[in-house]
Amino acid sequence: MLEKIMDDEDPIAKEIAKLKALAKQRLQDDGSSATHTQDPQEPN
Repeated sequence: MLEKIMDDEDPIAKEIAKLKALAKQRLQDDGSSATHTQDPQEPN
């Protein structure tokens, strides 16, 4: 919950939290895509 409090004050922290949540959702939606993201053509 500490992150959520920081989000309100820091727009950058808010964006990071948003990206983290999106990444988490992606992994939960399709666990097999976890290996897919490590494509040699697309490093990170």
